[in-house]
Amino acid sequence: TQPQQNVTFNPGDRAVLRCWVRNLGTKTLSWKRKDDGHPLTIGSHVFTSDVRVKVQSVGRLDEWRLIINDVQVADSGVYQCQVSSQRHLGTYQVLLYVKSSLHIHVTGTKYVLRDDVINLMCNVTANPHLPDDVNWFKDSKLIRYDSSR
Repeated sequence: TQPQQNVTFNPGDRAVLRCWVRNLGTKTLSWKRKDDGHPLTIGSHVFTSDVRVKVQSVGRLDEWRLIINDVQVADSGVYQCQVSSQRHLGTYQVLLYVKSSLHIHVTGTKYVLRDDVINLMCNVTANPHLPDDVNWFKDSKLIRYDSSR
């Protein structure tokens, strides 16, 4: 049994999870998500309808790769590489973490004179979810929208 591997990717990346097995012989390797009952792959065959998922064997390195194209935050979790025999189930775990992304872009009035009106716009994009609220602050104090200033 090998120690667990942790890998981190950004949304949209091609995630590659690796497992090394020596002397596989006639046994078959499978990949699955830890909490799912069904395998994603068995040997070189993919058993999920998710077209982003692929499996690749690199024989000279004794390496099996689970590949997830266009990885998303929802793909985060523990994946298991398993080899079963009559007496033993060998399992290697890979923790996949997909970063969530939040981008904030503020535009608006660049130069003003005293008592001029300032127009600012905040554009927020996020993956996978937008924040519930956006707050504005001036001098570390929350600007209240129900106030006249």
